[in-house]
Amino acid sequence: MAGQQPGGQSRSEASPSGAARAPAGWPGHWFPLLLFGGLAALSLPLSALASPRPPAGVAEFAIAYPTVTQAMYLGGGAAAGPFSFPLGWYWVAVLVAGLLVTAAWYRWRDRRGGSRTPLGGYLVSGLALAAVTAALPLLAWGKLVHVDGPGMQTWTWLDALWRLGTFALLAVAVSLGVLARIGRSRTLAVVTAVYTAAVCFAGWHDLRQPVILPVSYPSGDRAVMLPAAILLLAGLGTMLATVLQKLRCRPAAP
Repeated sequence: MAGQQPGGQSRSEASPSGAARAPAGWPGHWFPLLLFGGLAALSLPLSALASPRPPAGVAEFAIAYPTVTQAMYLGGGAAAGPFSFPLGWYWVAVLVAGLLVTAAWYRWRDRRGGSRTPLGGYLVSGLALAAVTAALPLLAWGKLVHVDGPGMQTWTWLDALWRLGTFALLAVAVSLGVLARIGRSRTLAVVTAVYTAAVCFAGWHDLRQPVILPVSYPSGDRAVMLPAAILLLAGLGTMLATVLQKLRCRPAAP
């Protein structure tokens, strides 16, 4: 028969089955874009709230920890004592929480759509990069904190990668690239490329800032808002496109 396919299955019956096997809803990439963009933007007000207030008058600052690694992990030190919230740990938490929440969200979508998204490589690569991010201060192991010494130069470079989140933001780019490959999404691939360029520019801007003694932990840098804005705008645009697509595909009422 003209309406039959090999195996005796009609075209009308084969179409829903094929749709069920496809990873339905891949335009849903808006979720990780909004999630990581929001977490990146949150670092700026969070650092402003946690930053110490310099005392009035002339204050004498003193480093509370002998090595750069200890100072970065524990937050540096000042006349008022060490600060309790090194911003670098926030970026590690952003990677871990963002990866796990995104994976859970895709699994929820899979259960609704009857599909199975292969997220193994996404989780393994992302968690490995989170571990590398957490280990960045170890690159300064054994270097003493001196204003004019090599330890301070190392601190200046690692400061941009650890506290200001450059390495973590690049790890987010890798994770988004993995999602784009899994979903064969050219749109997400283009967004990831633009976002990566913005992260590199923000990191270059951070390295150009003169850092004599980075005792102002955990203050952030406004340059992070550029890659965060790209993720947020791309996420909002993708979400709007997804909603419009669902409205167009909705069958008209009889």
